Amino acid sequence: MRNLFLLLTFSTLLFRLSNSVNAQGFEGKIVYQKAIENANPEKITEKEFKAYFVNPLATSVLYIRQNQYKLATHYGNKKKLHTIDYYNPNSRCAIRFMNWENKIYQEYNIEEYFQRSMPVTENINDTINVLGHKCHSITITTSIKPFRTTTVYFSRDYKLDTKYLKNDSYRFLKYIYECGALPLKIIKSGKDVFYNEVFTAVKVSKESLKDKIFKQPKLKRFKNVTL
Repeated sequence: MRNLFLLLTFSTLLFRLSNSVNAQGFEGKIVYQKAIENANPEKITEKEFKAYFVNPLATSVLYIRQNQYKLATHYGNKKKLHTIDYYNPNSRCAIRFMNWENKIYQEYNIEEYFQRSMPVTENINDTINVLGHKCHSITITTSIKPFRTTTVYFSRDYKLDTKYLKNDSYRFLKYIYECGALPLKIIKSGKDVFYNEVFTAVKVSKESLKDKIFKQPKLKRFKNVTL
């Protein structure tokens, strides 16, 4: 009887420990191949499309540590970053740094983003394979201007406990929160927008990230914008 009691107690502790680990969320990085794709090939020819986007391919690295993230995107030379996006849960502020001319940054109105109604539809039959994992999708749609639709593919193999993201479900964190898993492919489109932004994961790495990764540079301020 004593042995049975000890076994049950040990099993309970393991269960609680497992839940605690899951509740901590994810720390690490996802490397995406980013592509700009023609959203309406019936109306826009490939030649016309390439005239707008000389280099439609890029690499985006998403660094995640619990409820904050940094997205670094570069074209061609990996040492030359094109844009860096941050979300800081302490300031509840989203910032984009752009490597243009004298290097500038924009701040985004987070509160307006959270006030928007964003219906989410799960698509069980919409399946693809990414990194050898079977994925199905959800679709997130903004209901006010500017109208945006984001389709996110995820695998249960990367399932997470995302309760801790409830108050910080901004953009990439929202994708994780709504999926309950890491996003392996993301397709961002919009009404009357002739191109799609497509992020496809090529590597997922769970690792401890240094504080300096999330340190924001001090650059010239451009302007505040709404989302």
